[in-house]
Amino acid sequence: MPLAHVRRIMSLAALVSLVAARADAQMGPSPQCPAEQKNQFAFLVGQWVGTVYDLKTDHPGAPPTDSVPGITARTIARALFSGCALSEQWHFEDHGVVEGEAEILRAFDAASGTWAYDLVTSRLEHVRFEGRRMGDRWVFEHNLPGAGGSLVRLSWVPTSFGYSEQISRSADGGRTWTETRHINFKPASD
Repeated sequence: MPLAHVRRIMSLAALVSLVAARADAQMGPSPQCPAEQKNQFAFLVGQWVGTVYDLKTDHPGAPPTDSVPGITARTIARALFSGCALSEQWHFEDHGVVEGEAEILRAFDAASGTWAYDLVTSRLEHVRFEGRRMGDRWVFEHNLPGAGGSLVRLSWVPTSFGYSEQISRSADGGRTWTETRHINFKPASD
């Protein structure tokens, strides 16, 4: 390569580096994870195994009448960005047969002050749940498309053995809720 080309490439590289440095300086430092958000979901970090319980109801909106153990769930969750995000891998199986897999990104948005839960499944589904504070915990809700106001709500509760994921549905736009599934998790090493 002729020396003139090398000099032009080096000059262009220096110019690109200067522009990038100025852009970084104008943007300022990255925001820090707010202290009150750092440990919101710390209890989820680790390797877990859970039993899935689908709760039977007599009719939509009725309270559960029975629970039936079903699919086993295995999760690995790790904290990202000082705890303001979690990356999770989920694996579901029924008596050794794979039922599905999912990747989850749970993240805090500094601009809005809220958490979101993005779920991508091996069935090529992507669902976003918006988080909001409800009492002493976060809940994540998603409108079911074309379902006339039906919602799904997810929440996680620490327990003495690990944690429980609770899934509820509302057929009336969130006025009433019916718990439809929960998963009881314990550390995978137990």
